[in-house]
Amino acid sequence: MKLFKKITKIMLFSVLIFSLNLTNISAYAQIFTDVPDNYWAEDYIKKVKDLGIITGYPDATFKPNKEVTKSQALVMISRLYKLDNSTIETIKNKYRHLLDELKVESWAYDGIAVALHKGIVSEEVLREYYKSGRAKTPATKEEICIFLTRAMGLEDEAKSKTIIVLPFKDAELIPAQITPYVDMMIQKGIINSKGDSKGKFNPKAPINRAIMAKMLSIAYDYINENEKIEQILVNEDTITISGTISSILKATNEMYVTIEDENKQKNIYKVNSDTIITLDGDRIKFNELVEGLTVEAEVTNKNKVVSMKVKSIEEEYSGKVDSLALTTPAILTIEYEKNGENETRAFYIAKDVKVILNGKESFIYKIKEGDLVELQVKNKKIVKIVAESKDKHIKGIIKDIKYKPEPNLVVEDENGEIYEFPVYKRADIERNNKNAEITDLRRGDKVAIEVEYNVIKEIEARVIKSEDEGTIKEILIADRPKLTIVNKDGKEVSYYLSKDIDIDIDNDNGNIYDLRLGYFVELDIESDEIVSMEVEPIEQNDRYEGEIEYLNDDAEVIVLSVINYNTGKKEVVRIDITKFTSFIDSDGDRIKFRNLRKGDKVIAIGHFDGGIFTAKTIIVTQKVK
Repeated sequence: MKLFKKITKIMLFSVLIFSLNLTNISAYAQIFTDVPDNYWAEDYIKKVKDLGIITGYPDATFKPNKEVTKSQALVMISRLYKLDNSTIETIKNKYRHLLDELKVESWAYDGIAVALHKGIVSEEVLREYYKSGRAKTPATKEEICIFLTRAMGLEDEAKSKTIIVLPFKDAELIPAQITPYVDMMIQKGIINSKGDSKGKFNPKAPINRAIMAKMLSIAYDYINENEKIEQILVNEDTITISGTISSILKATNEMYVTIEDENKQKNIYKVNSDTIITLDGDRIKFNELVEGLTVEAEVTNKNKVVSMKVKSIEEEYSGKVDSLALTTPAILTIEYEKNGENETRAFYIAKDVKVILNGKESFIYKIKEGDLVELQVKNKKIVKIVAESKDKHIKGIIKDIKYKPEPNLVVEDENGEIYEFPVYKRADIERNNKNAEITDLRRGDKVAIEVEYNVIKEIEARVIKSEDEGTIKEILIADRPKLTIVNKDGKEVSYYLSKDIDIDIDNDNGNIYDLRLGYFVELDIESDEIVSMEVEPIEQNDRYEGEIEYLNDDAEVIVLSVINYNTGKKEVVRIDITKFTSFIDSDGDRIKFRNLRKGDKVIAIGHFDGGIFTAKTIIVTQKVK
């Protein structure tokens, strides 16, 4: 019996020990099937997984060697912040238009919005990523250094260092503008100063999930610790003040701002890099403050600003450019009218300013002194410029001359753009190198115009000579007589008649009153005016011009494809040949019927007899090749 009890105790003890061992094994089991015990990044992977910064895959794998895409990197970095759902929803609404335009994936929507809001990536860069398809390509080491430096709030500190020497053997491959970010990540222990096994940084190398886990784990600790420090600062004994910044005095690493409250009382407060400043909800640097901003601030009893909330000021100005300094930042000075008096004011120009010059997107350096401008100003910086050049030089064709009652010239340039400007009453006008008046200009003239403040000051015009022919469709007897013809292309066109027009009718001088509908005319045209005209006083149905579709020497028949001058449509007509019909080639020499070919272009002159057109003369204008 005693032996049985002893055996029982031993078994119970063994079961207990086994159970404890199982519990211990369970507590330290692999978190992912492809992350073995003692894997170099195991602790980092577990940490970012528990924090929800990087998740695994449905098959219980982490895929530590898989490359991280640019969009994935931005989403992972955005999870370093502890934001509630309400805040994220507000941020999404702010950027929804852009995210929808770029068709950002649903899984990345929240993260990309937060990355934009926190300044981790700019709208321009994000747009380029998605428009080019690079959002799905691997993120590089240099890109992650930039993203994390910004996410950790260290960009200003990184850029403040003037001399940077990186320890890597391939340091010369790291662009100068990227160097401060890499240096900052070394300082914060995010990346190893020793580089890879060959001592290289490899700026363009892709980042895998294991390395990303390590970098994010260290970054999280930094952000979390600094949030605590900021909270301690905010929790100092402070009072809340509000008002408008009336003046700013800048020192080396700080500024002294004068805030005027609603009772016109002014007090001076110190602001520096420790001050937590937000502009319309976005974090900004202390040196971005400008006069005129409305603020609400937490200040200590020593007049030090701990935190400050700032609201934007949006203004609009219209005036004339006084000067433009292409410094950093650029400065635009304008002259404008206020309360009946001229004033001058200078503005800084935002880096991403939008410039519209003469109705087209342009660049700031194309703005010139004297140009007319409309400015949109936000927080004392110009964010949009709509400008009209003081001087414009336009070449084109006169499309119309309007009287409102003062003359306005409508010109179409070489690119098809239409311009309309009033003509200055003392404008310098020349036509064909001779002094002229506005009334001497004609539609169709080729012109070069000089425009100042949208008024034409100089016009150089030249006549464009051309020819046309066809059958008279309409004659308008008026102060400016007009002739409408149906030309050989079947198009109905109208021309004015010059007051000095030379009209030749069957080698006799004639005038407009001698013209009749249906007469065939050959016109010499200058711009939109007929200057001379040769008239054949025969009806169109006594003459056909077209291409030979069929001919039969034995039957003495030709079939032409012609344009009906009345309808403008193609039709087929039969031309009968007699022994009296003469044939003439384009040189004026006589030829035979047998010399004609299908496809030849000819003019048939003759008459109708019993409904059949009989040719008196066939003139070949173009032989088929």
